[in-house]
Amino acid sequence: MGKHRPIVARFIHHADLVTVKRKSYMLKGKSYGINEQYPQVIEAKQRTLYPIMKEFREKGHKVRLIRDRLYINDILYSENEQFSDNLITDRPNACWIDERDDIGIEGYTASIYPRKTGKGGGTVIFISNSIIDNCSIIKNVHDCIVVVKIVSHNLEIPSIILIACYFPPQGSVFYDNQDFDPFVELQDLIIEFSCDNNILMVVGDLNSRTFVNDDFIQHDKMNPNSELIGEFCNMYEPDSLENLCCRKNMDNVVNSYGRMLLSLCIMTGMRIVNGRLNGDREGNFTFCSSKGSGLIDYLILRSNHFNLLSQFSTGSFTEFSDHSPLCFKINFHVVFKPKCLSSDIVLTKWNDSKREDIKLVLKESMNQILTSVTIDNNSQTNVDQIVDTFSVRVSELLSPYNRKVSSIKRSSKLRKTVDKPWFNDLCKSYYVTYKSALKTFNKKKSVINRINLTECRQRYKKFEMKLKNNYLSHQGNMLDLLRMHNPKKIPQAI
Repeated sequence: MGKHRPIVARFIHHADLVTVKRKSYMLKGKSYGINEQYPQVIEAKQRTLYPIMKEFREKGHKVRLIRDRLYINDILYSENEQFSDNLITDRPNACWIDERDDIGIEGYTASIYPRKTGKGGGTVIFISNSIIDNCSIIKNVHDCIVVVKIVSHNLEIPSIILIACYFPPQGSVFYDNQDFDPFVELQDLIIEFSCDNNILMVVGDLNSRTFVNDDFIQHDKMNPNSELIGEFCNMYEPDSLENLCCRKNMDNVVNSYGRMLLSLCIMTGMRIVNGRLNGDREGNFTFCSSKGSGLIDYLILRSNHFNLLSQFSTGSFTEFSDHSPLCFKINFHVVFKPKCLSSDIVLTKWNDSKREDIKLVLKESMNQILTSVTIDNNSQTNVDQIVDTFSVRVSELLSPYNRKVSSIKRSSKLRKTVDKPWFNDLCKSYYVTYKSALKTFNKKKSVINRINLTECRQRYKKFEMKLKNNYLSHQGNMLDLLRMHNPKKIPQAI
């Protein structure tokens, strides 16, 4: 009597357990709470880790306790190792983008969405300047899902809705402080944009492993005269079975996110492209780490839109990421901005002193220009031809009155690469070995090649980080000496 006894709830499906745990933040400040029940051996281990976790959390470090393992700033804590504050603090932060960052690629416009909560992540969308007038970002959901709309100049062709996604892994701290189910949000977006007869494409890192499980219902047939079809707008489209029945996947694992993705495809009519088209018939790996390889990056669209893809393939792994890029081309009518392909940029300068002469010429020749332009119909193609013809005629008339034509030479010399100041010969040899292992893995994605690649990468990264920290420490000591003895030279040294 008088003793508070815990209530034990057993879940049949793990997804329900994850959903309840994500809602636990709502009980903050209450006299009761929820906790996952573990075996006595794990709970005894946790009791020994609680004081250590509290100590590092008070120092401002990122701390996570997963079952009987303690992670401090994503480093596994071990009782046999001495963890110093400097070792943990110097570890690079996962969040490398900020709203103030100037991330630029020549010829592209960047839209940056850094994650506002937590210490990592975010999304960057690069759009080519040649089609920037046709593209617009219309929605951003939790900085994990960005919706891009691509509009065609041909009014008869529907728009493309490209949904770019990054779903943090299951159990990530990203889900701790917010009520966000990525698959529910994605499903709502697909339903929202399906009723406008748009071409939907979902692409990104979904952290889902699906093996070759069906993403459609076998022998799915519906009476085309059924009243149900009208209720679902344009979401129901019969599948082309010759494209669907042959999906391959080098990753033979299915996780809970993978099952959610397959259910999403069945409910919305979207289909996985990976492992189905000629450029990726084997379903190649898109992720490689020391723990293993997997296919977790996808392109998803409806089967009746597969013919819009003129190319689809998974690119080679590079030194810049443990993910391989998804490369695909879309057959879509867009008028591109003209580009200067030569090494010379020709500039035509206006001669303001000829203003009255130009007015007179235009007035005398306008009737001739208009008679040469005929409008047969209101199609987009005819309008484009009329505009081009009119522009050419006006340019020919005004060319004698331009002041001058100048050309700017583009430098054809290759930019000389300069090594980072902390690089030495040993670091270069580690880098060459890492690049060789990367090339070997791209040729044959075997387990042995993956292990060799991760070992070479970790050795090179750790050694480079050590050299970089030593170099920065030396630079900091040098500035301290200047501050004490000759402060006027600090701006020059910086």
